[in-house]
Amino acid sequence: MVESGDAEPGHQSPPRHLTAVQAQLYDLLKRGLEPASAYQLMDQLNQACDARVYPQTVYRALTRLQALGLVHRVESSNAYLACCAPAQPHRCIHLLCDRCGNAEELIDTQISGDLEADAEQRQFLVQRQIVELHGVCRHCASQGATT
Repeated sequence: MVESGDAEPGHQSPPRHLTAVQAQLYDLLKRGLEPASAYQLMDQLNQACDARVYPQTVYRALTRLQALGLVHRVESSNAYLACCAPAQPHRCIHLLCDRCGNAEELIDTQISGDLEADAEQRQFLVQRQIVELHGVCRHCASQGATT
């Protein structure tokens, strides 16, 4: 298993083939610990840029970043976070703290493989795999916080 902290995404530079908006979004997501919505990202971009950035521009950029494997969408909150290992094709598991909003990405090929094998045994063709675990992170748990 690889945790998001192990891959040091903040030390990776964006690929050269990104547009300016894509690169800025990727940079914003790499710096954050919490998933961010498209509108939160749009607000941050508008504060940082001289020109106005519109929702469709942000959504197109996020779609491209997802296609490149640089960003994951957190389905339960319709938010986005930077991938912890963009150079490594994988299916991830998101650990989402319901108390502070922190998110960690785990890469576990065993669990993903087991799920796909079980689906295949049932003659089910998996098109996408989303695994999100909601709970309380170690930091909140150490402070005695619960949901």
